[in-house]
Amino acid sequence: MTNSDLTVQELEKRLGRRNRKVLIGTVLLSGLFILAAALLLWVTVGKVMEAEDELDRVKTRLRDLAPQASRPPPLTSASFSPDSKYLVTAGKLGASVWDWIGPPQSKGTPQPQLIVQLPVREPAPVTSAFFNQDGSLIVTASGNIVARVWDWKRKPQPRTIAQLRHPAEVTSAAFSPDGKLVVTTSKNGIARVWDWKRKPEPRTIAQLRHPAEVTSAAFSPDGRLVVTVDVRRAVRVWEWKARQVPPFQLPEWVAALSASFSPDGKLVVTAGADSKARIWDWQERKLVAPLAGHSSQVTSAAFSPDGKLVVTASADHVARVWDWKAGEFVELEHPAVVTSAAFSSDGRFVLTACLDGDARIYGPKEALG
Repeated sequence: MTNSDLTVQELEKRLGRRNRKVLIGTVLLSGLFILAAALLLWVTVGKVMEAEDELDRVKTRLRDLAPQASRPPPLTSASFSPDSKYLVTAGKLGASVWDWIGPPQSKGTPQPQLIVQLPVREPAPVTSAFFNQDGSLIVTASGNIVARVWDWKRKPQPRTIAQLRHPAEVTSAAFSPDGKLVVTTSKNGIARVWDWKRKPEPRTIAQLRHPAEVTSAAFSPDGRLVVTVDVRRAVRVWEWKARQVPPFQLPEWVAALSASFSPDGKLVVTAGADSKARIWDWQERKLVAPLAGHSSQVTSAAFSPDGKLVVTASADHVARVWDWKAGEFVELEHPAVVTSAAFSSDGRFVLTACLDGDARIYGPKEALG
């Protein structure tokens, strides 16, 4: 029989046999893919378990502090209270205070508890929130023209006890070491030092003028100096009481996004947009130690209380704890951009804020049990 003599029925039978062969081949091929995927998953899980074992070996623990929600809002900053018992987190929905140790669970593991949410109603996120020297107050900056000082322990709800009004949007706010003053930064190019307790209204007692928007400011440990950074990434150190004395200015190539002092006030660490943190002898304008290794911009940098370590946060999803004199570091990986990182007052813990909406604490396991 030639091909032209094939009946429709015969063609259907042959096509059916061919389809069955194709189907069997497809099933076998799919099985191979599934087997390969299972093997890959097994290897991946093994690597994750190895990583977890390594974290356990170096006595490090991660603690999530976000409220239970399917998608927590991004966090812009997180900081400890002076006694390290509480945290304040800042983000899209305002500022929240946490008792991060909380009551013990089974096996003695602490359970973080949300203590209070500050009723910040601005449409823009809270960009920073910090405790004062005894932990009784919090100062916040958000996307409007007012920084606020809060009595967060007041019952039945927190109360604003001072409003620091600016002619332009406030970008950051922080207390002086003794809590009597607040330094704020603004988009109009001026950092202000406030006597926030003055009645009937807070009073600006110093204006530190930049040629561009000021993004961050911090007092030195003795309160005598203020370090500021503007959007042109210029870093200035001011003797803010001596108004006629020009500020010390670090080289323009620093590319800083923020800056803070060492515990003795002799050094400044800068977080750079060029993926590097740098430690400076600010009086000599001399670079003491470059901290290179992040693959994206460094969002914050801070010294440990004894000055021996520096913690950096980065847009590369990693925070690093540096032995800056030796140039060695430990990496703390995150699932998203790390927006801030800081030590507790005793230096035992590191607190990070992340755009995934979680704050995390790293520290020795025995301190948590």
